[in-house]
Amino acid sequence: MAPDIAIHLAVDVLEEQFGVNVGKVGSVLLERGRLSVEEILLFVRQMPELDEEPLSFQQVRNAMLVMVQHGLVEFEPIMQAGKSSVLHVYSIKIEEIIARLRYPHFMEYVDWRYGSLAMELLFAVLRYGRASGGVAVSEACDSYVTPKGEKATPEEAETLLRQLVTERVLRPVKACSSSAPAEPLASASPKRAAQDSDSRKRKLEGMEETDEADRGPADKVPPIEQSVVLAAKQQVKDTIYCCDRRSLQLCLWKNALCRLAEEKYSPAIAKVFLATLSSVTLDQPSRWMQFNEIEEQMQKLESTGGRDPQRMREKLRQTLDSLSMTSDSLLRRRSLASDPSLFEWQVEREKAHGMLAKSLRSQLIREWFGIMGLRIFNLLTEESCGRVQRLEENQILGICMLPQEQGRTILNAMVQASLVHWQQVPRSSDGAIANSFWLYYVDPVQVMAVLEERALRAILNMRIRFRVESARLVPLERSIGSLNAKERGALFDGRRREDILERSGLVLHAVLLACSKQPWDGRCSS
Repeated sequence: MAPDIAIHLAVDVLEEQFGVNVGKVGSVLLERGRLSVEEILLFVRQMPELDEEPLSFQQVRNAMLVMVQHGLVEFEPIMQAGKSSVLHVYSIKIEEIIARLRYPHFMEYVDWRYGSLAMELLFAVLRYGRASGGVAVSEACDSYVTPKGEKATPEEAETLLRQLVTERVLRPVKACSSSAPAEPLASASPKRAAQDSDSRKRKLEGMEETDEADRGPADKVPPIEQSVVLAAKQQVKDTIYCCDRRSLQLCLWKNALCRLAEEKYSPAIAKVFLATLSSVTLDQPSRWMQFNEIEEQMQKLESTGGRDPQRMREKLRQTLDSLSMTSDSLLRRRSLASDPSLFEWQVEREKAHGMLAKSLRSQLIREWFGIMGLRIFNLLTEESCGRVQRLEENQILGICMLPQEQGRTILNAMVQASLVHWQQVPRSSDGAIANSFWLYYVDPVQVMAVLEERALRAILNMRIRFRVESARLVPLERSIGSLNAKERGALFDGRRREDILERSGLVLHAVLLACSKQPWDGRCSS
């Protein structure tokens, strides 16, 4: 069950992006779970409303269609007992709703990795929830303009679309459900092309007759091969695509790990770690990589630039050894069975994700409770004999060298925030509170849950604040040409506040990514 703050945030996202009606229907599904359309209509009409007419069946159905189109709701047919009819039950996916706030990160990554044309293709798919290849290619070609002022050709866009599907940025789905995968694109064959409909055959024959006079003897293509090519192109245009959130979320997780490795170690080590992260995929969470594979990935990331290959190879080997020598290393090393003198490496996914979560946790606690609060938290999270420490107040204040009044204030604040917990140890059998020891300890699982909840609450508050600030600027934006000096200053300050709120909201999504359990499996808590 999702926390209340996550439900409030999801409803806010639905209302902002799709309207109030979709927000009401989504709220019912989030709070009550799987329901049929009749049950949804019943519960929506029971919602308290202020001088508003209850939603009609048509409005509820349209809201459901919108959420199904965007992959936020999935349905399941259920056979009714004693009846021959089938009942469709709908359920909403809260992680897909909150992931919509991460779309700017997805587009930024695709722009950096594949270019602006690929970003336009992704934007077309994200805009409609799911879109055919023809629509995505057409809109991307209309929106994208090269630095020289030229537009991209449909052939370039189709080639890039195939690459995005191959590398799982986009995935084909069936037209009836966004959760069911479609047949792969590479399934076009002469046998399948020969079984196409009569209308497509007549179209291909007409194109062959038209192009026959324009071709020379060397340009002629066999009819079967031509039909295969045209059928494959038509298949790309007719196939329905949606965004592969799990794959893009995994890419963001890798980027966050590499930025952390760059800050903690060095840019060179971070680049080597990025090369090894190529082994972590959704299909195969982490596989062993030999030295030649890692060296090949490094060559894709950077050019040798005339440097000595042997020296670079030795430096790469030293970096891999340094990343796999200690107990908390990011890589694991083992000898090959065929040749014990050779080694292969594997990414320690849990340890890498733990390093990311620990870094983020320390940064947030330092911002909330200062250096002294971080010192107390680090002391309580240190393991002694394989267990988290449980200490009295005097022990904590003595080790952290804090005055009693200041230390007690910080400890109480951390207890109120559910980051630190108490344990009562009675001195006698009566169990009196006044005659007991009180030990402080930290529950790591509870800490991550608290951080996630506070991040969700902060994102919701920033979204509300952003809308308030934007509403204040509407009159100034409309009369921007006739503002005096004071009004121009107010407009500048308002825009600056909007930028700060927007950037802060995007940064907070990294908290949700670090709080997830297994990003490489795509089963994030948000």
